[in-house]
Amino acid sequence: MRRDGGRVLRRDLSPEEQGIVYATHFAPALDLFTQKHDGVAWRSKPSWSVVATEDRTVHPELERSAAKRMGATSVEVKSSHVPMLSQPAAVLDVIRAAANAAARAKTGRRHGEALRDRNETSCPSSLHPANLRPQEP
Repeated sequence: MRRDGGRVLRRDLSPEEQGIVYATHFAPALDLFTQKHDGVAWRSKPSWSVVATEDRTVHPELERSAAKRMGATSVEVKSSHVPMLSQPAAVLDVIRAAANAAARAKTGRRHGEALRDRNETSCPSSLHPANLRPQEP
């Protein structure tokens, strides 16, 4: 990747963070789109997806489509391709909500109840799990 070419990938990061991503980025595996895996977890387990609405590397509509195909609870975040770097609190909140839902599933509680019951968060109230509206598959 050219130093200036990756800005599409990471345009909502600070110049310092962009430099770190540039220095540590590498090309994906050549067989990325032809790999086959046995026992795909999303077919049998609840799945969650973070859709980066400002992504210019993977189109957000493709992200939404993949999430729908998985039957995933999908949360949209205004971010470039790297929401885990530009919006870490929002991504962490989704991970926590997913873990909470999985824990509640073991006790027979429903997926949505886990979202409503979660009260603490470190991200803006608009991203609080109690305020998220999962997109139906």
